[in-house]
Amino acid sequence: MDDNYDRLALRVPGSQPIYRFIMTEAERAELQDLMETNASDDSNAEMNMTFIAKDGTGTDVRYLCSTRNRGASSRNCSPNNFLAKFRSDDPWNGLEALRFNCRYIHSQPRSLVCLSAGIEAEEAVAAQLRVNGANLAEPGGPLMYGSYARVESFDSTFTANHSTARPKRKPYQIRDDPDNNDEGDLRYEVYQIPPITKTPTSSKPTAARTTGATSSR
Repeated sequence: MDDNYDRLALRVPGSQPIYRFIMTEAERAELQDLMETNASDDSNAEMNMTFIAKDGTGTDVRYLCSTRNRGASSRNCSPNNFLAKFRSDDPWNGLEALRFNCRYIHSQPRSLVCLSAGIEAEEAVAAQLRVNGANLAEPGGPLMYGSYARVESFDSTFTANHSTARPKRKPYQIRDDPDNNDEGDLRYEVYQIPPITKTPTSSKPTAARTTGATSSR
């Protein structure tokens, strides 16, 4: 698939991590067709793959993984975003999913600014991606500059990794609705409990109470 790959080649310090998706040619072609066909680009059909990561810590491999197209409005253009998913019993670096985004990737590592300010955000780094050995990234700007943004997926593992005090808390995400041209909005509605009013009671017993008291004797 990649005749130029050298597993013994030393990593250049400071270079971007490289991730590889290895699929059968049939599944790679099917995924590409789903991404490029207007009637199918909204499909979330996943393809089987092997995931290989090479960074400053070494080379890591995960089998029995899957990948698919992802995104909202950004999923309908070429090149496409990818979602990589791992088995829950064999996550990668504590993650069960990774996003590889291809739109304005230079703005996505802004999460580092948020994290340094104490604001929880998905970790994001610039990365290289090879799909069956092919580099699909645009070499220039303004979208990619030759790289993808590898972004931590916003799921249940996000809270477990970012909140040791409350690892089971639920994350909430605001999304725009491009179909209706609506912007996402999150509001906390305060429910006002109506005041309790007491109804004056009569000193005289009702007929039901009198009857009940009589019958119970």
